[in-house]
Amino acid sequence: MQIEAIEIHALERSLVEGLDTSRGPQRRRPVVFVRVACDLGDGWGECGALAAPPYREEHAAGAVAVVPDRL
Repeated sequence: MQIEAIEIHALERSLVEGLDTSRGPQRRRPVVFVRVACDLGDGWGECGALAAPPYREEHAAGAVAVVPDRL
């Protein structure tokens, strides 16, 4: 398999139903998609990190920064 391209797509989506947390109301959330193109076809993946690191260190902006370096 030969990787030809890697793309990161950071989007923000509205939640179907809002969520109220101790940090305030959440009506939208970031979503990070990664597309990998290779000689066998394309593949997509999603990072489920939230906007801020509320109870673990992973967050969407951090994923966008780390994925190109580690992938």
